[in-house]
This record gives sequence, structure tokens and C-alpha cells, in this order.
Amino acid sequence: MQHNLVKDTRFYKLYYFCYCFAYGSFFPILGLYLKTTAGLDIGKVGTLMSLAPLVSLICQPLWGILNQSLGISRTAIQMGLAVTSLLQVAILFTRDYSLLLPLYIVFCIFNCCFFPFHDGITTIFAKKVNKQFGEIRVWGTIGWSLAALLTGYTAQYLGYKMVGLMALGVYWTAIICFSKTQKIDVKRKEKKENGSFIALLKNKNFVTLLGIVALGNGSVVVSDYFMNIKLYSLGALESQIGFANSFSVFTEIFAMIFTTKILQKRFHPSKILAMGITAMSAYLILLAVSGNYIFALGVTGFRGLAMGLYIPTVILCASHLVKTEEIPSAVMLYTSFGVGLYPFIMGNLAGHLQKVISMDIVLFALGMMTVASFTMALKLNKNMDKLSSEQSINI
Repeated sequence: MQHNLVKDTRFYKLYYFCYCFAYGSFFPILGLYLKTTAGLDIGKVGTLMSLAPLVSLICQPLWGILNQSLGISRTAIQMGLAVTSLLQVAILFTRDYSLLLPLYIVFCIFNCCFFPFHDGITTIFAKKVNKQFGEIRVWGTIGWSLAALLTGYTAQYLGYKMVGLMALGVYWTAIICFSKTQKIDVKRKEKKENGSFIALLKNKNFVTLLGIVALGNGSVVVSDYFMNIKLYSLGALESQIGFANSFSVFTEIFAMIFTTKILQKRFHPSKILAMGITAMSAYLILLAVSGNYIFALGVTGFRGLAMGLYIPTVILCASHLVKTEEIPSAVMLYTSFGVGLYPFIMGNLAGHLQKVISMDIVLFALGMMTVASFTMALKLNKNMDKLSSEQSINI
């Protein structure tokens, strides 16, 4: 049994590596592809890329309801990966906006279905084998960083079509790896409200966490739509942009390892979350004032630091606020808000605002949003300290 759990751990790590490599070869360069190769104006780029969070906002709760009723999480992950892999290639072979629009919408419908499922399943598995979620998730960050590095050179010398074909095989490797893992059974309670979205929204601390995710991580998600375009406007080549993305993610890897191995053993998750939000603010404000691509490249390190603190901690923070059986629904909710509602509104608005005001002002405004998120993180930290004290007294 123990051998099987060790083997499963390896497959989960390899799955995250392959999935994040495949998706990481697409999302970071999508905005640049739409602007430079497909020839779309910045407004259409913002509109198209903001569709991902809109679709996520609408579809993720529906996928969640289906999962609660039918238990389709594993099927949804494998089906979503298969469809996503084919549509990703199709998008990078298309330049017509009228075709890109429906292709990207369908891509987002299937891509959003498995993201919260695999994080929820992996979190429960990590608890089962007495590991931190971040110890497994870090392999996804490693895959993303390698993809970012290779994609820049591949796009510059071989073209974006080759990028899509390269990712296709890696997606299917991810499907095989996930199919090798054992099924994780999530305990279900008899009461209807347990594990439901309504029950979670009655949890004030969890609602505060949703606000932190939306204003903090959501602002970084929106900035990712335009970061590579900003670097390109400063004179960076596609290979240099790929290096910048890779540098950001390598920083994220080291920050994530430091977070899971040291910080999470010494600090409460809400305190680490506040640290991550601070780094997000620094990243966005410094990126806004960057006047040359070399300085901007260095600034991307703050993004890596922020996400290295944030990614393994936000789900741990959520798991402290909700019951085990509520974790998949909790991940679904904060993904819908943090990668859904807020990025849709701000991404669409930011794309069109850049026609009137500069990209730098938009990035600075996003930085101010993360500052607001920081104040919410301090409130959550205070509430969780109080909750821990009350639990200690009861013991």
C-alpha cells in the first residue's frame, strides 16, 4: 500500500509538470501572438483574453454542481486535457478574429473544468500521504518555467505553430500520468448544505479570502495578459521575453520550496499570504514604472516571488477555513472569483483603457488593487489568530 502511495505521488508530480509545461507554452505568449502575429489591436486582445475568466466564472460552478451530483472530477480532468490540447493547437494556427473568438471560448470551457478539480484532489491526496500541497505543486512550476524558456526560442525561430504541436504531446503525457493515479474518494455528508457553495459563502473568513484572491491574484492575472506586450514595446525579442518568463518562474520555484520547507513550518498561512500580496504590489508598481526591458526583466522576479509565496499557501489557508469535504468546492469558488469575475471585468476594461491612457497607468492601478488586498490579508490574519487562540483555550 505504501509503495502505491509513493508511486502515486510521483505520478501526481509528473502530471503537474506535464500539464503546466503544456499550458505554460501557451498562456504566457498568447497575448503577444494575438498582437504581433494575428494582428489584433490591443482592445481586441484584452477582450479575447478576458473571456477566460468570464467563462471560468460561469462554467466552474456548473462543473462543480455536476461533480457534486455525479462525481465526475477525474473524467472532467482527462476529458478537459484532451479537448484543450487540440484547441490550443487550433488557436495557434488561426489568425482570423471571428474564428479565434469561438475557438477560445470552447477552449476556456474545457480548460476551466479541471483546474480546480486537480488542485482539490491533490490537496486531499497530499493530506493522505502527510505531505504539503506545495511539495507536489512545485513540479508544475518547474514545468511552466522550462516551457517559458523553450517557447520564446521556439516561437522566434520555428514559429507559433510549432509551439502548439510541441505542447500537444505533453498534454497527452499528462493524461496518461493522471490515469495512473488511484481514485481519491471525497467523503460526503448527508446534510445538503455541507460542501455546498452556499455553506461556504456563510463563512466570513472564507469570504475575506475570496476578496484577497480576487484583488491580489486577480490583478496579477490581468497583468499577465499585457506583461509580454509591455516587454515587446520596450524592445525585447521573443527569446528575451521567453527568458523573462522563465526567470520569473524559476524565482517562483525557489520561493515555493522555501515556503513549503521553511515558512509554512514557522508562520500561519495567512501571514505568508500577506507576504505574497506585498510582493505582488511591488511587482505591479515596478513594472508600471519600468523604462527599459532589462529593468522590467528583473522586475519579473518579484512576480515569481509573489506567486511562490501565494500558490502553495492560498489553498492551505482555505483548508484551514473549511472542512476536508468542502475543499474542492472552495477551490472552485476562489478560482471563479480570483481567476474569473475580477479578471474578466478588469482585463476587458484594461485592454480598452490602454487606447485612451497608457499601459503603465493601468498596471499602476492594478498595483493599488493589490494594496487593498493586503489590508484584507491583515484582517484575515487577525481573525485567524483570534480563532487559533479560542481553539487553544477550548483544548
